[in-house]
Amino acid sequence: SYQNKTLEELFPESVLSKSVTLQADLLETSLWINDGNGKLSPSPLPMEVQASPIFAIHAIPSDSGSSTLIFGGNQSRIKPELGGQMGSFGWVLSPGGKDQWKALLPEQSGLFVPGEIRGILSIKIENEPHIVTLRNNEKPIAFKIQ
Repeated sequence: SYQNKTLEELFPESVLSKSVTLQADLLETSLWINDGNGKLSPSPLPMEVQASPIFAIHAIPSDSGSSTLIFGGNQSRIKPELGGQMGSFGWVLSPGGKDQWKALLPEQSGLFVPGEIRGILSIKIENEPHIVTLRNNEKPIAFKIQ
């Protein structure tokens, strides 16, 4: 019954006059690097990461000091008029230079996770490094790190 109503139709002036208006300036998933001097610098992410909402991020450090980043998300339980947001099977980002990232396709990275990713963990299975992706209402999936 409220779907096509304006705020003025839903709330009396006494409520609206005490309301706070906020503005969002950045809606994309972003990465900020700690410069170590109390400042954070943005590090642009590939457009592929913006294909769905992100709920889990995990870094796998390497011996060289750089990290491989893993992003997971999706959202299916959403109002029908907005549509599902299931544009990702997880993303692996490899370092591509200073503050540069390259998104790997699933066939390049080996990461293919259907559903809604809500957590990513590093574990050892039989003394080998793995990541485990945790999903809404689904069984976890483990991937061996090569």
